[in-house]
This record gives sequence, structure tokens and C-alpha cells, in this order.
Amino acid sequence: MTSSNAMELEGLKRCFSYLLPLASIRSLTTDRHASVQKYLRDCYPDIMHYFDVWHIAKSVKKKIEAISKRRDCTILGHWAQAVSNHLYWCAASSAGNGDLVLAKWLSILNHVCGEPYNECMHGLLEPRLWIRAGSKAHKELELIVTNKLLCRDIRRLAFMAQTSALESYHRVVTFFAPKSVRFFYSAMESRLLLAALHFNENCNRLQTP
Repeated sequence: MTSSNAMELEGLKRCFSYLLPLASIRSLTTDRHASVQKYLRDCYPDIMHYFDVWHIAKSVKKKIEAISKRRDCTILGHWAQAVSNHLYWCAASSAGNGDLVLAKWLSILNHVCGEPYNECMHGLLEPRLWIRAGSKAHKELELIVTNKLLCRDIRRLAFMAQTSALESYHRVVTFFAPKSVRFFYSAMESRLLLAALHFNENCNRLQTP
């Protein structure tokens, strides 16, 4: 492989070659990897391709936090997590209706100003730092929220399943097999098996206070 980016598409192809003879695939949830999107669009147009909320929410939160470091936009730092949470709610509460997901997402520009969007589904919110409509901070947030590519992809947010468990497993893998260390094939295979055993044993364990 020429890069880790190329490995994602190759990994998907190998998974399909193994799974498709055994089962039919109706939908798939991934990040917004451009090559994966093109591959599924060209080769498997009947498979519904959804985007994982975690990856998009993480990207949006990082952009808001970066803007909040500006002197006239510090108030956005108080809203970064709330906007991320709102994105999860948009996906989970819309049953795959892309237009509804987008409408709910865009409503955040009213929410942060303390203005309800038609009729809010939450109760009365506790006092917080509202953003003044038309302010520099509000305009910068609007640029992030209404980004053309983001709004296009928002319509395809996954609502039934997410990749959070897979991301957790990958963190366990990097514990057993750090990316900064090169292993022989047999050693890497053994470490991956250990990581899988460890994750499966502990993934459903109750957290202790």
C-alpha cells in the first residue's frame, strides 16, 4: 500500500470479498473517505451508504474550538460541545429522513441565540451565554454550519448504527500494537488477536464509579 489512506479502500474491498458470498449487505456506515464513496457509488449502488456521526461531529467541534480562540469569538468555546451533541440528535431523531436531518441541523443557528425553531422538542433550557444574532461569532458559526459540503453530507448521517465501538477497538489495538513500532507478521497477528480478546471481554463491562 502506498499510504494508510489507500489501505482503507483496500480493507473495504477485502471485507466485501469475504462477506458478500455469505450475506447480503443493505447499508454501510463509514467516514467520508472520498475513495470509499466513489467505490460504493460505482460498484455497489444498491447499498445505502451512510456517514458516521462521530467523525463529522468531531470535525465540526474542532472547527468551532479553533474559531473560539479568536478574541471576538471566544463565546463559541461554550457552544462547541452543544453543537456536537445537536448533530447526534439530528441524526438519531430523524429516522433517515435527510431533509429533516438538515432542517434540524440548520436550526442550531437559532438555538444558540436563544430563539426556538418552530417548536423545540426540549424543555426550557437553563441560563447560558447566548450568542447575539449578527455578531462576528454568530457569522463564523454560520459559515461552519452552512458549509455546502457539510450540508450535503448531513443528509446521509447514520441513524441506526455508529462506528464508536470500532473506534474504541482501534484504541485497544494501538495499545497492544503501537503504530510507531514495526512488528513481524506473526507478532502483529498475535497482538491483534489479543486486542480482540481483550476488547470482547471488557466491552460490555459496567463502569465502576
